[in-house]
Amino acid sequence: ITIANNVVDSDETDIKSSSDLSGVVFSANAIRGAVDANGVPASTYISEKGGSSEFASVANYNTYPVSSSSSLVGKGDSKYTSSNDFNQNARSTASVTIGAYQYSTPSNPGWIPTKTIKPIVASPTTAPTPTPVTPSPVTPSPTKAPTKAPTPAPTPAPTPAPTQKPQCMCPCACSAAQATNLENEGLMSKATHAGSLGTETAFLWVFTSILAGILMGRLM
Repeated sequence: ITIANNVVDSDETDIKSSSDLSGVVFSANAIRGAVDANGVPASTYISEKGGSSEFASVANYNTYPVSSSSSLVGKGDSKYTSSNDFNQNARSTASVTIGAYQYSTPSNPGWIPTKTIKPIVASPTTAPTPTPVTPSPVTPSPTKAPTKAPTPAPTPAPTPAPTQKPQCMCPCACSAAQATNLENEGLMSKATHAGSLGTETAFLWVFTSILAGILMGRLM
């Protein structure tokens, strides 16, 4: 339990307990009456010397500090203070005022307690600090590798037509090699070779006819 920065204004005993209060934390309380309890060091409270004169108007429930010279101003404990006072005004951490109000102006700047319910006062809002937006890095599209043109298949060299070996065109039974040799040596051309063969053929035909006539004459 912590009891700090409170004002207890009474003509009688302000703090009274039959139990030992050594386990309770007391700090910067202002009291006008007496203390009747064990475990409440005198260093944890101050004497409200002026009584009701410390406040603007106790009779009208206005417990705002009467002036900056009040014994309540600047005597609070910043370790246990709240962020805002009873008027929802920010408290000073450098000069904490004991009680419900943080002294800031000569008169009460906010609500004075009455027999009615305190209206709800919206807490002052601070415009949110815009969060800087870091643009996302643009990932470049991968560069497409150029398509390699297909290597054309080598065109096969045309196979030369085989050279036809010269052949003898006559029934002389010359071999191709013999005809080729004769032509290469220039002794005769194909035409000459063919002509000579024609003459030999005619000669053989005449000889054959004569031989046949002789044989026929003998048989008769």
